[in-house]
Amino acid sequence: MILIWVIIGVILLMAAWQDIRTHQIHFLATFSGVMLGLIIHAISHGWYGLIISLIGLLTGAVLAFPLWKFARMGEGDVLLYCAIGALLGPESVMASFAISNAMILLFTFPELLGKRAKKSHPLAPWIAAGTVIGAIVLRFLFSF
Repeated sequence: MILIWVIIGVILLMAAWQDIRTHQIHFLATFSGVMLGLIIHAISHGWYGLIISLIGLLTGAVLAFPLWKFARMGEGDVLLYCAIGALLGPESVMASFAISNAMILLFTFPELLGKRAKKSHPLAPWIAAGTVIGAIVLRFLFSF
């Protein structure tokens, strides 16, 4: 489990840094997270781990796809949610998605009211923060 948190931490930091600097998340960072999640869970838990990792990946894709198609989310952000799902599972990617998008909405809402919307905001730092907060919240809720 510590290995997964190290990998997700590195991927989130890389994605946030790349998104802040270039407004793009490199495919290699997110795709490697997806593949490592599938491989680690398949090795450590067999078919059950692989299936849960695939469900997490698909959950991330299903949640983020409409925002990519109809809003201003990029492909890298969608793949980042897929990597989070493959590494941490469906519950964590749902919590990450809900918390990070709430933070994004709170951050951009005043800008939307003023009709001065920038073309794009780096979303990966918010996704990273939402993932960490979501993991803490899930850990607290399921510790009882």
